[in-house]
Amino acid sequence: MELVADTWSVGGLRHAHHLEAMAAIVISLLFGGRDPSTVFDLVDHPVAGVTATT
Repeated sequence: MELVADTWSVGGLRHAHHLEAMAAIVISLLFGGRDPSTVFDLVDHPVAGVTATT
């Protein structure tokens, strides 16, 4: 079985401490019994009555 994936550049090592902190939060939520589909739901959902501006 061959797995194929595209790599993403997410920044240099200067961002590693952010990744480590977020991993600790996610792992603690998962071990605390949270549903994985809600822990990993990283998509911004539109809020009724609020419009996004760029």
